[in-house]
Amino acid sequence: MHSHHSHSGQYCTHATGDLEDCIREAIKQKFEIFCLTEHIPRYREQDLYPGETQTLVELLEMFQKYHAHARSLQKKYAGQLEIFVGLETEYIRDIDLRVLELLIAKYPIDMMVGSVHHVNEIPIDFDRATWEKALSTCRDEEDYYGRYFDHQYEVLKLFKPLVVGHFDVVLLFAPKDTSLLRWSSVASKIKRNIDLIISYGGMIELNSAAFRKGWTSAYPKPDIIRLIQESGGTFCISDDSHGPHQVGLNFHRLQEYIKDMGISDLGHLEADGKDTADGVPVNVKVCSSPETIEKFQSWQPRTDV
Repeated sequence: MHSHHSHSGQYCTHATGDLEDCIREAIKQKFEIFCLTEHIPRYREQDLYPGETQTLVELLEMFQKYHAHARSLQKKYAGQLEIFVGLETEYIRDIDLRVLELLIAKYPIDMMVGSVHHVNEIPIDFDRATWEKALSTCRDEEDYYGRYFDHQYEVLKLFKPLVVGHFDVVLLFAPKDTSLLRWSSVASKIKRNIDLIISYGGMIELNSAAFRKGWTSAYPKPDIIRLIQESGGTFCISDDSHGPHQVGLNFHRLQEYIKDMGISDLGHLEADGKDTADGVPVNVKVCSSPETIEKFQSWQPRTDV
């Protein structure tokens, strides 16, 4: 069992629980792969979310502590769980991507989840009010969604993340029947992004967090799933857990979603086995096989929601 996307309350202000407890829960549920992907720090006061009390310096220090702690836990639990130390990206403005390059150079990672949470520097997945505020800064819905996928494209081009996070999260607070493919300009940008992900060997996560956010599907929605399938893309599974209580949450619903969508293959990350002296993987690659989905569909997940 795998999850390629997770957070803990120790290093994420909107999560709960300790990082090590998340790992212990993954082991308890017989996970084989668990990726630690805390958010990167933000660098401007106006980018802090409502209710955040940390200073910018404290956010950077928190990431530094996370990186060291995650590496120690990776070594501690080697043999019990394949742990990959990573991060989840942000795109607020172009300069943030350049700063992220510097962060990664100083704190090397095994993988990253390539995600976007803002349009025109305004959060799009925090609450309905900020989602609508971001929309109001655009000409119309078509412009809004197009900008989101343009931001995503910049992340994909620069970092080529092996895991692409909650692909269509921009729809979180949209009317339930909204299809991104109704606008030809948006559809072309989505296809462009999918083709780029395929070209460098990345995976698009099937993210079960959408269920706990009120969706009847995972991220991405069925019409996007079909486009990815038609394009020859690879999927992986993630719980996007924000604490031990969400590890593996709604994977039973994800099993049904995968079956309903006719997905016959799943990918996952794998270390090439050549570790440095301190246990850090030298190289991480994407593996894909029908056996992965067979194991997932036969796994007995938690059913509490």
